[in-house]
Amino acid sequence: MNELEHVPEKNEREIAELTVRQEKLSKDLQKETAEMEKTMAGLKAETQELQDSKNKLQTQLIGLKKTVDETKSDVSYHHCVNKG
Repeated sequence: MNELEHVPEKNEREIAELTVRQEKLSKDLQKETAEMEKTMAGLKAETQELQDSKNKLQTQLIGLKKTVDETKSDVSYHHCVNKG
């Protein structure tokens, strides 16, 4: 019986300890999130020139693929016309 009388006190202590731990973890999460956002912003700034170059090259590649496709189509057409 004596053991059961101390259960509420034990539970209150555990709740208090866990609340303190939760607050610490919440602060740590905020700190780490801020650090991550700072790092991500730095990476974005560092890689912006590469991203811009990639976008420009992809646009050129699309144009070149279109030219290749048109050339293949013309060659195929002329090949068929010359056979017939």
